[in-house]
Amino acid sequence: MKRVSILLLAIIGLSILVPSSSARQSDTSRAVVAIDVNLDGLADLGFAQIQEGLQAGPLNGADLDVIKQVSRLTFYMSAPESMEAIAEPPAKGDPIPFELFVHIDFKNGEARQKLVDTMKEGIEEVTENGKKVFKPTDKGPSNLRMTFVGDKSLELGTENFMASTDKKFMTPTLLTTWNAAPKHALRLAVDLESAAELIDGALAAAGPNAPRPVKPFLDLVPKISTIRLTLDGKDPTLMSLAIDGKDEAAAGELFEAMEGLLGMAKMGATPGIEQMKEKLPLMATAATALVEALNSKKAGRTVSLTIPRPSNFSEAIKEAIDSGNVSESNQ
Repeated sequence: MKRVSILLLAIIGLSILVPSSSARQSDTSRAVVAIDVNLDGLADLGFAQIQEGLQAGPLNGADLDVIKQVSRLTFYMSAPESMEAIAEPPAKGDPIPFELFVHIDFKNGEARQKLVDTMKEGIEEVTENGKKVFKPTDKGPSNLRMTFVGDKSLELGTENFMASTDKKFMTPTLLTTWNAAPKHALRLAVDLESAAELIDGALAAAGPNAPRPVKPFLDLVPKISTIRLTLDGKDPTLMSLAIDGKDEAAAGELFEAMEGLLGMAKMGATPGIEQMKEKLPLMATAATALVEALNSKKAGRTVSLTIPRPSNFSEAIKEAIDSGNVSESNQ
């Protein structure tokens, strides 16, 4: 499971990296990555208990109070325009080299204001086009803006995306794969096809220095059109993953690679589950069900993996967290 996660994160990372002089073109004016997170729908995964544990322990600070008051977050990002643009952090006052939009819903207006108060050293309130907005001081990115929405929401993004009246940021390809994803508490979609030039450049740069376990999969990345991933703590489906190949032949290669990774994950998980059985029996049972569900499917251009939510998953998560709390208190 860990190997699968690493590969997926590597592929997603490549989708927002930078271009070379490839002939394939990228759409850098619209979002190629979209994320939507409904925090309440993830509570059963232990996220709420983890936040409480961190707040009471090693991260005892006000910032977590604000984080815990976020109910939903939506994020869109375009591909960077060039390798040079992100090779170094932006100089003070320079614009960030990609488009960005974030919408945050808080549980109450006080939490929103508390977040803004923590940023007050780096922002100033101004009026632009008859509307009050927050912008960075001279030390921050010049193209970022933030504004309040309603009583308990805010939006943050680049000027171009913030000026959009219809909020239709996605490329057509990203929109299609986004709509195909189950409406789960966490949804992530990546359009690699519209970032083709960026992918080519990233692969050219990463290839010679890539870790040995990753190299066999690099040749597969240009064969991917889109990726969509969902996670939900309340839905009968805990997680879903779908990778669309450029064509059926590409999907066949992706399917073989996925099956190989899942096979290694199953073998690697067995010793860990055996060790859990004595101290974490509920987690061992849940982990066994998760491992048994690691079977991918291929239909046309799409390779998919669907993992049902184990019947005792909430109890298993609580068992693991309680066990960690006991260990911490005994130190």
